[in-house]
Amino acid sequence: MHKYLPTLFLFVFLSVSYSCFAIDYVFTGNGDWTNPNNWQGGIVPPYSLPAGSTITIRGTTSTGTSCRPGIPGCTKYTDPFGACYGTITIASGGSLSFNNYTQFSLGGTIIVDGTMITSTTMEIYDGSNTYINGVLNVESPSFFGNQGTVTINNGGVINNKAIFTNTGSPVFHFPIIGRLIINTGGVFNNTAITSFQAGKLTNNGFLSNQAILSRNATITGNLTNDRTLAPHNSPGNFL
Repeated sequence: MHKYLPTLFLFVFLSVSYSCFAIDYVFTGNGDWTNPNNWQGGIVPPYSLPAGSTITIRGTTSTGTSCRPGIPGCTKYTDPFGACYGTITIASGGSLSFNNYTQFSLGGTIIVDGTMITSTTMEIYDGSNTYINGVLNVESPSFFGNQGTVTINNGGVINNKAIFTNTGSPVFHFPIIGRLIINTGGVFNNTAITSFQAGKLTNNGFLSNQAILSRNATITGNLTNDRTLAPHNSPGNFL
C-alpha cells in the first residue's frame, strides 16, 4: 500500500463524518457570527445546517451583517443559511438578528425563547415549525413568508412592521399555504401588511391590527382593529 493512502483515507473519513453527522453548535459570545471565539469549541455552523443538528444562541449575534439590501454587489445568498434543516434555539436572554435571505426547509425548526429579529426575506417552508415563546420582530423593510407552521405560545409576541404572509414568497407563489397559531397568552401586533389565508389562522390569544389585515382569514379570538380589514374574496370571515 502506498505510504500516503492511510493518511488520505483518514482525511476523507473525517471530512465525510463532519459533514454528515449531526452536530450541536452553541453561541456563547457576543458579536460576530463568523468568529470561532464566539462559539463553544470554536466551531462555526456550516452554510446549510444538516438535519438533526442544533444551534443554540446564548449570546447576542447577527448574520449577514456585511451584506444588506441596497449595498452594490450584495446577493441574497450571503447569509450563513442556504437552507436550514436542523433546529435553532434562541435561549432566554439570547438574541439573533437575520440581515439577509434565509430559508428553513423540510423540518427545519426555530424555537424563540429570547429575541429574534429579521430585517430580510425569511422563508419558512412546508414541514418547518417556528415556536415563539419570546419575541419575534419583523422589521421594515423585510418579508416573512410562512408555508409551515408558526405558533405563538403563552408569553410569546410577534411584532410585525413589514410583510408577514402565510402564502410564501411574494415573487414565487406555491400551492402550500402556511398556518399561524396564536395560543392563549400569545400576541400578534400588526403595524404593517399582514396577509392570511382562509382556515390557516387560529387565534386563541390576542391579535392587534394597526395597519392592513388582508386576504381571507377566520378570526375567532380577540381582535383589536385600529385601521383596515380587507377581506380578499367575498364573503371574508372576521368573527
